[in-house]
Formats: sequence, structure tokens, C-alpha cells
Amino acid sequence: MTSYHGGLVDLISLNREGVADQLLDEQSHEGYKTASDQQPRAHSAFFSPDGQYIFVQDLGLDKIISYRINKNGRKLEFNGETVIEPGSGPRHLAFHPNGKYAYVINELKSTITAFRYLPEDGRLETIQTVSTLPADFEGESYCAEIAVSGDGRTVYGSNRGHDSIAVFSVDQSSGELAPVQYVSTEGGHPRHFSLMPGDRFMVVANRDGNNLVLYEVHSEDGTLRFTGQTVRQSKPVCVKPAVFEI
Repeated sequence: MTSYHGGLVDLISLNREGVADQLLDEQSHEGYKTASDQQPRAHSAFFSPDGQYIFVQDLGLDKIISYRINKNGRKLEFNGETVIEPGSGPRHLAFHPNGKYAYVINELKSTITAFRYLPEDGRLETIQTVSTLPADFEGESYCAEIAVSGDGRTVYGSNRGHDSIAVFSVDQSSGELAPVQYVSTEGGHPRHFSLMPGDRFMVVANRDGNNLVLYEVHSEDGTLRFTGQTVRQSKPVCVKPAVFEI
């Protein structure tokens, strides 16, 4: 668990029902500053595909800090750091289904950085950085969510300002991205989006548009088509699929 304003990362145990139980350890990113005017902003934390490491995107430090979990000591142990281009503001991370690649969306520079994941030492090796915005766009825009399709052929990222979902194809041999589509989110400030089970549809949550918007996902190239269906919802900031047994 991360604390954005505190720049903290917490390790919390779960009880048998899967509910947060005890605070086991807390790490501060204050010690990882490279300039005195930086403010640690631990934005998100994600496990590596093998479950051995945790990668924390620190938007204020322009770093991805990795930790290993000491299961016996029930503590987080610093493993390493990956430095992003200054001013990028790494926000969220998504691993490729094959476990070889990872993609980080950079909020402040509206970019996505592709990495090669090296499981031997829990390290990320930079492959490329691409813009999430069309070349002719002029104006203010910031990124939010990122996702990789289940088949690993497509990466999606949201733009708040341009108010769009950027769609990229993935080169399976290198992990590199190539833009294929920028589709309007039919509302302002797409803070979050989710692919539905089966990857046939995507739901986008527009915070300032006060709506949830449904897209059909093209099975061949991962591009999106607005279905015309929207639902009014006050200030949605996150949307997640839920599966119920009947």
C-alpha cells in the first residue's frame, strides 16, 4: 500500500477473510531524493509476475523503487531503483502477460516507458519512451491509467486534457510500442478505465464528464469503438470488473 502525500510504502497482512489486518512494516522514500526540493510521491505499487518483488512508482522522485519481501522478518527490503527522465512523473505500471516486459505511464510528461523485466535481480531495463499524445496536439494534458490486453498485443493509456485513450501495438520480440489509435473518451478527465473479462469491452471512467463510457475492443488489432452507451455517474475515479456466482 502506498501513501502519495507521505511518500510511504506499507506492508500489511491480511486475515483469513482477505481483509487488511496488521501493519507489518513501513518504508519512507525521503531517503531516495536526488535533489533537496523533491517531494516523495509514492503513487502505486505492483507485484512482479513472479511475486518476488514490489515495484513502487514515485511520481515526485521520477523513480521506480523496487522492494523484496522478507517473509521471515515480515519486512520490505530495498532492492533497487530505476530512474525515469526528470519531470516525467511515473504513475502506474502494468506487466505484459509473458512476464518479460513492463510499461509505466508517466503522468506529467504524457509518455509511456517500456521496460524489459530481469527476474534474476528484480530489475527493469529501459527499452523506449513514447508519447501518449498525437503529434499535432497543443494544450495541457496529463496521463492516468495504463493496461495491457490479455493477449499481450495491445497497451492502453488514458490522457486527461486531450481526453482520450491512446492505443499502442506491442512488438512481441522487443516489447516496443507503436501508436495505432487515439479515441475520444466522450467525457472529461478519464481518470481510470478497465478491460472487461475476455477483453471484448472497455469501460472508461470520466471524472469531470460524470459518466462511464463503454467501448467495444476490436479482436484483431485492439482498437476501440464507442458503442454509444454511457451511464451517468458523479465523479467516477475508478472502475473495476466484478464477477458474481449465481
